[in-house]
Amino acid sequence: MPRKATRKGDGFFRSLARGLALFLAIYVALSIFAMVKDASYNLNTWWIDLHFLPSVIGFIMQGILALALFVFAIISPSRFIAKLPLALTLILFTVFAVINSVEVYLTALSGVIVLGFPIPFSLFIAVAFALLTVAVLSKKQSDETRSVTFSNHLRIAFTMLLSVVLAGVLFPLGQVYCFGKTEYRARVDAIVVLGAQVYPSGDLSPALQDRVDKAIELYAGGSTTTLIMSGGIDVDGTDEAKAMKDYAVENGVPASAIMTDNLGSSTEASAQNVVQIAEQNDFTRIGAVSSYYHMARIKMLFLVNGHDVYTFPATPGKEGSNLVFNTFREIPGWWYFWFGFVFK
Repeated sequence: MPRKATRKGDGFFRSLARGLALFLAIYVALSIFAMVKDASYNLNTWWIDLHFLPSVIGFIMQGILALALFVFAIISPSRFIAKLPLALTLILFTVFAVINSVEVYLTALSGVIVLGFPIPFSLFIAVAFALLTVAVLSKKQSDETRSVTFSNHLRIAFTMLLSVVLAGVLFPLGQVYCFGKTEYRARVDAIVVLGAQVYPSGDLSPALQDRVDKAIELYAGGSTTTLIMSGGIDVDGTDEAKAMKDYAVENGVPASAIMTDNLGSSTEASAQNVVQIAEQNDFTRIGAVSSYYHMARIKMLFLVNGHDVYTFPATPGKEGSNLVFNTFREIPGWWYFWFGFVFK
């Protein structure tokens, strides 16, 4: 009796890994596209920093990574000779991510930063690359008959899609927690405070009060001699920047130490405006205060505008239960910025 034909298929773990690989491949490729398009900031540096390599080599390595991830995600090779270069690429990037993690911990030990979250984002990336390596080298499972092939393909596609969606949520969320809660210990020329809602009465919303309180604390502690209040004009005509300045003055900051930017209607606008203010006033070291869930996007926006910032997350106090909602709301906000930068 002739044997039934068999095919090799992916198990659940391997299918999840292929979805993660597809997500990362698209992210890396689009980041490279954005950099080549206008020779600006490389968004890949944010999650895998290859600064210890010559820039050209680093760029080539990112391209190789994107290709390897695409091959695994789309083709899912089963022969060892095809798996080997993919696995070696992923092992190499696992090492790179571990190097990034060690650098973060050494920076924290030196006192330059304080980790609000004990695990750096790069360590999660190292684990992800290690798991991808295991998935690449794992064996495919055998399907007993050809008749179930279509349903298996459907299952694999659904699992990969689920993985892509999960990665799309966890990727920015990881940066929000891992980086957003990190605080620098540095003296800067000026600190910008990012605006939020001001009530018609002129009172600051809880989130904004937390931010301005943090700036007042930094000013009193000698971290800076200048505060920049950046906000927009609310729908009722309330000037956020002016309300922030008034609050700071009422709490002991001299009015002469406060500059205002009332055109900061968005985080992007605030970053652009503050970079101009910094250039006009010869500020070379800029700090930024906002809620922790906002800090990762602020850091990237300033880098995109050609200026790095030292981040000082506000101490959660008044914001209370809204923190969880605002943290998850940052996920689409983060992607909105990212896609806007890539396709601008």
